[in-house]
Amino acid sequence: MKNKIATLFDCIKTLCESDIERIISFVLGIVSANQQPDRPACPHCGHAHVIKYGHTKEKQRFFCHGCRQTFLYSTGTLAYHSHFSRS
Repeated sequence: MKNKIATLFDCIKTLCESDIERIISFVLGIVSANQQPDRPACPHCGHAHVIKYGHTKEKQRFFCHGCRQTFLYSTGTLAYHSHFSRS
């Protein structure tokens, strides 16, 4: 495992800065999808005043009072269109 991590870091060192920024945003998207705050900010407008708005397919749904849109924890993340669980 240590050898694979060392190889990964060697590959990352050869990338340009824009590619590194894309990798960082990708990883942060995965991390944010796995960490669920009680009430996340709206992914559409960033408004903090959201309420729980029932469930859809056993996933918690939220309603934003700012833009009046509904969303899930995974909205706007890599896992949004996935048919697999977050784990």
